[in-house]
Amino acid sequence: MTREQARLSILVLTEDSAAGSCETIAALVKKMLLLMDSACRTHLIAFEPQDEQAQRAMRGNLWKSRNPFDRQKIVLLGRAIAAKLIEDPIGFVAFHVDGDRRWAERASSENVPKFAEFVSTYVQPGIDNALRRQRARDALTTSDQDIARAAAAAVARLLRLTPFRSIEAWLYQNTAEARRLCQVACGRHVAKIDGWAADRGALDELEDPKAELCLGSEHHLDLAQRAFPADEVFEANKSYAAAVIGLLDCADLCAALARTHA
Repeated sequence: MTREQARLSILVLTEDSAAGSCETIAALVKKMLLLMDSACRTHLIAFEPQDEQAQRAMRGNLWKSRNPFDRQKIVLLGRAIAAKLIEDPIGFVAFHVDGDRRWAERASSENVPKFAEFVSTYVQPGIDNALRRQRARDALTTSDQDIARAAAAAVARLLRLTPFRSIEAWLYQNTAEARRLCQVACGRHVAKIDGWAADRGALDELEDPKAELCLGSEHHLDLAQRAFPADEVFEANKSYAAAVIGLLDCADLCAALARTHA
C-alpha cells in the first residue's frame, strides 16, 4: 500500500522492545478499530512503525525519565509525536504503555499520570509552536483561541493504549492460539488457558501474565493476528474495553474511519 492510497495513518509507538512489537500493536489496534466501526476497511489504514530515535526513547520507559542525560531523546520523541499529530491530512499516534499494575489496582499506576505529564511537557509545546509557525508562515489571522482548539484536537489524536498489567494480558486473550502454541511447546498450561477462556477478566488481574505461560515474545504477533477474539475480550469490560472506549472518544478518529467505507 502506498501512502497515497491510505485514508488515514497511525504512527505506532510501543515500550515493548521485542522484535515485531510495532506490528503486534498494529494488529491489536486493527481489531479495536473494527469494534469501533465494523464497516471500516483496515487495509486503507497505514500503520507506521516508530523510527530509531523513537525506539530509543520508548525502550525501558525512557519517555518518563527525569534524568537530564535522557532529556534530548525525550524531546525528540515529543517532537516526532507533535509532527505526526498536525499532519495534513491529520495523523494519529497509538502509544502503548503498560499499566504495570493489576486492573483492580489501576488507580495506583504511575504510568497514566506520567503519560499526561509527558504530553504536557514534551508534546503540547511542539504542537503549539508548530501551529503558531504555520499561522505566521501563511499570514493567517487565526486567533489564539483557534490555535488552542486546534492544539486540543491534535492532542486528542494521541491514543494511549494501556493493558493492565502488561501487553500479555491482551495477547493471551487469544486462548485458542495460546492453547495451540502451548500444546506444541509443552502442553502443561492448557488447563490454565481454558480457565482464561471461561473467565477473560482474570487475565487483567494477574501479577505477571508473561510468567504464566511457556510462550515467549516471539509468539506475540501470532497471538495478535490469528483470529483474535476482540468481541469477547471487550465484553470482559477491563483494560481492553477501556482502551477501545478511549479510541471512541476521539471524534477525528471516528470520522477518519468513516472515510474508509466503501
